Amino acid sequence: MIESCAKIDPSNLNKSVVTVITSVLTRVALYIYAVLFKEIAMSFIILLGAVILVSLFHSLVGFLLTYRSYL
Repeated sequence: MIESCAKIDPSNLNKSVVTVITSVLTRVALYIYAVLFKEIAMSFIILLGAVILVSLFHSLVGFLLTYRSYL
């Protein structure tokens, strides 16, 4: 297990970062829409933190499943 973790391609970190960025941009657009047109009050910082955690975890689970399939 440790040997397979040492062989992780650094481009996967880039994929995780891109996944987080696209999720954040989507949620920011939805947040702006909700505030402007629906008059919903939400905590932007908590929403942003939740989106980053969920999208990062989701992409990392996908990478873990991919690496496990090669073992």
